Amino acid sequence: MAIQRCPSQEGQREMENVHRLLRPEQGMLERHLSLPNIDTLVDSAAAYRFLSFMDAYFGYNQIPMHQPGEDKTAFITPGGTYCYKVMPFGLKNAGATYQRLMSRVFHDLIGKTVEVYVDDILVKTAEPSKLISDLQAVFEALRKFKMRLNPLKCAFAMEARKFLGFMITQRGVEANPDKCEAVLKMTSPGSIKDVQRLTGKLTALSRFLGASAEKAIPFFNLIKKGITFKWTRECEEAFNHFKKILSEPPILSKPKDGEPLYLYLAVTTQAMAAVLVREEDKTQCPIYFISKLLQGAETSAKPPSWIDPISRYLEHAETPPDEKEAQAVKREAPKYTIIQGQLYKRGLHQPLLKCLRPDQRDYVLREVHEGSCGHHIEGRSLARKIIRAGYYWPTMMSDAQEFVRKWKKGSWADELASVLWSYRTTPQSSIGETPYRLTYGVGAVIPVEIGEPSPRLLLGRGDEAIEKDLADETREMAHLTEAAIKQRIDLRYNSKVVKRNLAEGDLVLQRNDIGPPTPREGKLAANWEGPYRVREVLGRGSYKLEKLDGNEVPRT
Repeated sequence: MAIQRCPSQEGQREMENVHRLLRPEQGMLERHLSLPNIDTLVDSAAAYRFLSFMDAYFGYNQIPMHQPGEDKTAFITPGGTYCYKVMPFGLKNAGATYQRLMSRVFHDLIGKTVEVYVDDILVKTAEPSKLISDLQAVFEALRKFKMRLNPLKCAFAMEARKFLGFMITQRGVEANPDKCEAVLKMTSPGSIKDVQRLTGKLTALSRFLGASAEKAIPFFNLIKKGITFKWTRECEEAFNHFKKILSEPPILSKPKDGEPLYLYLAVTTQAMAAVLVREEDKTQCPIYFISKLLQGAETSAKPPSWIDPISRYLEHAETPPDEKEAQAVKREAPKYTIIQGQLYKRGLHQPLLKCLRPDQRDYVLREVHEGSCGHHIEGRSLARKIIRAGYYWPTMMSDAQEFVRKWKKGSWADELASVLWSYRTTPQSSIGETPYRLTYGVGAVIPVEIGEPSPRLLLGRGDEAIEKDLADETREMAHLTEAAIKQRIDLRYNSKVVKRNLAEGDLVLQRNDIGPPTPREGKLAANWEGPYRVREVLGRGSYKLEKLDGNEVPRT
């Protein structure tokens, strides 16, 4: 149904007032108007007897540009240079500007019989007898502002239809069957991209999935940076859980004025969930689901950990009621500091070490030991590498050893790439540095520092340029350290050598690994040759040798 233009002076004046919103100096530079909340619009449209849907015909292009601003929309074509006389789609804030226009057109009807989202117009009728009058009021407003509708996209007196991605019916808000079907047809993900697609689809349906954040934690853990993809039994169970719900998704009811509502709340260490319900015929009907993962400061509601008493003392001078515990906190507190709400320990190897809670600790242990760049090092080395990455908790050495003890090895060949990377980013005892730093001049950022931000990422890395300037000195110190270690090894080895004085006629073996190798002999060839007989004692550990047949051995 097209709406014809009505050349009334009042309508022309109203349209001119709306056009002023588009002036570049007022409108298209920075006019912040947020679009309506989709959930609010959908809830407002549910449970009506009739619904009428309308779509503005080329809505954006019904708004003339302010004439002084037309040249700012100029574009070049092979046929010449053109500019827009009506508002194009690509202008900044075009959507918000059009929403402002529609809010002006229907300002007397919005929230009563009309809901508008940009160019989507919904007329809601509670009683059949009011259908014509409700539509008439909308048409009069459209004519007044000379707006046109696209008849192919209009539908009147509907009992159910999709609106803004949801199915609106007389019963309430229902899940979009197409979106549900898309999840039900999915097979188990085989890559991180498949998991990302799955989480995107579930997010669009989250209004119908109670406690979805808690159930989806296995998915979120998979898509963390630095995590090797592995579809586990927990992931499959969560996947099937969501499929079961979406095979028969709940219908979200609409509350009635004056009736009591009930709120159920559930909080775990990782997420929170809530559902608002109403009762009808002694049956509880859901109105709204909400679910959210806890992050940052929100995790302060978790069970107490070793961090809490120290943080409370540093921030508020609060101590535990027990006298011994209070003294222990006062004694330990000077070793710590709080920066931007995060507790850090003053370290020796590094200025600051990020203090971790139990859930953060488990992730760091797993990632450093068996993540994409881990190489399954033993417990003490694992703890040292975590310290060098910038993390701390009081029991990290024993926790690391216990973690390694429980871990079972898999295929070594599959781990080769991560083993090489871990070797290059782990300090070597012979040089006191990582091969990566000696090569590139700075320490590598390992994946765990992204998944659980390390101090150098949280507090800045302004010293990277200085590290590169000192790279030559670092390499020289590493070389001296290596040479000193070799000298200590030689001294220790030589101190255990038992001296023996040989006499003429004694039989001996001679080392043959000094000098050029014997042709066609590999590294598994014998390191000794002989036996030879001592012909003459020259002194100071030197001897002349002869073969058993009496011939002299050269160069002895």
